[in-house]
Amino acid sequence: MKFPSIQTLAEAALKTFRRFPFTLIYLLVAVFFSLRRNHLPFDEFNKHIAIYKMIYCSYLGMLLSLSVALYAERKKFSLTYQWIGGLTTVVLTVGYYFSLPDQWEGFNFRQIAQLIIGLHLLIAFAPFAQKGEVNGFWQYNKSLFLQILASALYSFVFFVGLSLALLAVEKLFSVNIHSKWYEDLSVIVFGLFNSLFFFAGIPEKVESLEEKTDYPKGLKIFTQYVLIPLIIVYFAILYAYVLRIVVSGKWPYGWVSYLVLVFAIAGIFSLLLIYPIRKETQNRWMLVFTRIFYFALCPLILMLFIAIQRRINAYGITAERYFVFVLACWLTLITLYFIFSRDKSIKIIPVTLCILVFGTSFGPWGAFSVSKRSQTKRLLEIGLRNRMINAEQKIVPASASLHRGDAKQIKSIIEYLIDENGLDDHSLQLLFAAKLDSVISTKKKEKYDYGHYWETEQLITYLRIEQFDSDDQVESSAVQQHNIYAEQQILGISEFQYLIPYHIYPYNADSDAENKTYSLGDHHLIVQFYRKTGTVRIIDGGDSAITLNLHSLASRLNNNRFTETYPQDTLILSGESRTLATKFIFKELTVNVQKDSVDLLGFDADILLHFKKP
Repeated sequence: MKFPSIQTLAEAALKTFRRFPFTLIYLLVAVFFSLRRNHLPFDEFNKHIAIYKMIYCSYLGMLLSLSVALYAERKKFSLTYQWIGGLTTVVLTVGYYFSLPDQWEGFNFRQIAQLIIGLHLLIAFAPFAQKGEVNGFWQYNKSLFLQILASALYSFVFFVGLSLALLAVEKLFSVNIHSKWYEDLSVIVFGLFNSLFFFAGIPEKVESLEEKTDYPKGLKIFTQYVLIPLIIVYFAILYAYVLRIVVSGKWPYGWVSYLVLVFAIAGIFSLLLIYPIRKETQNRWMLVFTRIFYFALCPLILMLFIAIQRRINAYGITAERYFVFVLACWLTLITLYFIFSRDKSIKIIPVTLCILVFGTSFGPWGAFSVSKRSQTKRLLEIGLRNRMINAEQKIVPASASLHRGDAKQIKSIIEYLIDENGLDDHSLQLLFAAKLDSVISTKKKEKYDYGHYWETEQLITYLRIEQFDSDDQVESSAVQQHNIYAEQQILGISEFQYLIPYHIYPYNADSDAENKTYSLGDHHLIVQFYRKTGTVRIIDGGDSAITLNLHSLASRLNNNRFTETYPQDTLILSGESRTLATKFIFKELTVNVQKDSVDLLGFDADILLHFKKP
């Protein structure tokens, strides 16, 4: 392939703008806000959600406007109707922008991913929405597929070349090139250049593609010698697993659902690739493979339904299980269609998938609404079983031991509901007797600023799930490693002369004692830590020593939580001898808990010292 010149790119960009004006406007908006995002301070990520919303919506608008433009072009709509179609995409995109939340809590990235997938599928058949022209449809998508590969290759070479040029300038001329330049370059190359190159290669007179019969030799080699052999290997593995189920009588595991879906999708994709040449005399085996494939899918689809149904019966519906179940239904219908239908049009694959993707992204029947109702119902059923539901049908804290396994399920459901819907979801508040704002404090959230970890932990603590977890009581002999953290506070240290950072790392836990020596002016100090007794001994001179009991501190603070934060002034131990006064200010302690015993493994502290005058 000949690499395009600057003049060629400029002409292609102008031609593309005339053909897809709204699409390129969306692209430029997305690139502009992506460049702005690159120059935001990292700690201001949550303050500029509007920029991310603009990027997502511009990208969605670009895909939607492209599909509308392709459809209008094929139907030979007038310029007026083409502009009406473009302006309609603007209205829809702006409306979706304002439907998105202004905070990351409750932001549904999977719904955006669904819309992106659905719009790509829409582009795949937009010019061929009418019946027939199956060969033209295949040739059109073949052109798009090859154009994607060419765009990716050119963009990669372009980016690597320019990146090396920047690096050369930086090293040879001692020019300070900020890392943001490389980020901006990636946006311009993979965002602007890659998209323009792809748009320029979209076939124009698609109605003429029906008569086209050429087939890339490389594509045939890839499908025949790489993709189909892999499908056969998957086929053998899955059928061996089916045989194992029949012999052993053990039902399939949940993860087998994903394996069956990957096998089915890869097989259908390979059949799409060989569609134009499957009936050629020298390729009769391809026609046989096509016929056998869908019959061979039937037992695997049955296993797929059994696997996902067992997971749903045991743990309810989540968004992932919803998608697996819906895809299993779609796969069943596609299989039956290609077995019994006379037409066997491959256009049905992207069309039905597109309808499925859009149909499950919104509404009370959508993935997120159904999964939310299912998990809410499970939570109330488990709460009722464990006497955690009051007279008003609200969830209250546990007051007695929970049934085996229920504590783990309650924690899993709460974590799922908070991650999926956020704390601002009114329906979540309706489940609980207490006000969530009073139960869950965001004061310390900065320490756990990833996901909804902090909120989930506080809500679980309020419900006293771990305190009454029967699994923990049965397995109380198990050793669990916990961490205890200090909440940073400003403390006065004017009366002390020295501050020593002191670390005892947990990975040295096989050693009982650790000694460290310090020379502080005329003083020679020894600090000894003993793990078995959990004590620290500070020696100044031969007969003057201070002993601090860290074990008692850890035992008093630990409350069987994996992580817990305490005020700094509760994590301080003081001691005094004839020649020395000291104060240990702990920042973190690592302990092993077994039944009622606590073993201190390590800690991070600051030691304050004041040497007394003789």
